Amino acid sequence: MKKKKRRHNFLISTFVLAVVAFCLFVPDVPPAIALEGGGSHYFGGSEDFGAGSWPGHGLSANLSILNFNFDRLKDSDGKTMEIPGGDFQVDGVSTSVRVMYTTNIKVFGTTLGWFVTPALVYQHVLSGARTKSKTELADLNFGVILKQDFKNFSHVIGLDIFAPTGSYNKDDVNNIGLNYWTLGPTYAFTYVGGKDSFLPGFEVSARMAYYFHTTNNATNYTSGQEFWTDYLVGKRFGERGQYRVGITGSFMWQTTDDSQRDAPPDFDGHKGRQITVGPAFQYSFSNWSQLTLKATWGVYNVNHGEGNNVQLKFWYPLYLF
Repeated sequence: MKKKKRRHNFLISTFVLAVVAFCLFVPDVPPAIALEGGGSHYFGGSEDFGAGSWPGHGLSANLSILNFNFDRLKDSDGKTMEIPGGDFQVDGVSTSVRVMYTTNIKVFGTTLGWFVTPALVYQHVLSGARTKSKTELADLNFGVILKQDFKNFSHVIGLDIFAPTGSYNKDDVNNIGLNYWTLGPTYAFTYVGGKDSFLPGFEVSARMAYYFHTTNNATNYTSGQEFWTDYLVGKRFGERGQYRVGITGSFMWQTTDDSQRDAPPDFDGHKGRQITVGPAFQYSFSNWSQLTLKATWGVYNVNHGEGNNVQLKFWYPLYLF
């Protein structure tokens, strides 16, 4: 019986890997607005249901397909900016694959894991009279985590890293690579009310991160530090809680100014702020096998693009032991 189950898992895993390989040749991830003061490596809103839950021992994959659109650029007062010579538009389709491995190594009562997220991006940019489309690999995202699970509560601490592996040209209106490193300590948690709780099946999940950016040596520009929170409040239904609905989104607050060598006198630091919100739906096929669909809209932005996005995610265990 176990051999049949392993063979079945192997066939499904092979299929998933084939889909993953195919997707690496089609458009993808963290889309960046073509202004250093308008966006950074972390797109925001990536986590939702089970943000603080991490797979058990073994190898898992999380396939994400994201459609994004920004059609307004907000200034330091939160007002829509007029772009000289034309309009502002950034849109595209994004596909990323997060490969996650959880070891059996214990660290002070937690379990060690790591992840790597290759991504390919199709992005179209219109800014004033300049426009360009391209499809390229994005900067590589990877990191390490420590996870811990209790009866109704799980949490994860980690380090999120973005390496400048994507192409970059300071004179290009459309850059998918950002030409600098980003480091971010992270903390995520998930609470799900049990059968005996006041609200059975009630879920609260969040992921918090604080990002530090190195200098873009091509422009001598350093983006300021950012605090991000992805959140979800929802409810689980069904005999085993397989149907899940909720409200999700993200909150970003830039805590320090951008800086640039020989900046003009009117340079104000371009501190960004952003709030997004929208509905999310998830179906859980089994433990660690889930399909998620969500949409979010920007409701408050400062020094940032404003628009909407739709995301489809599929999380599947390739091999657990």
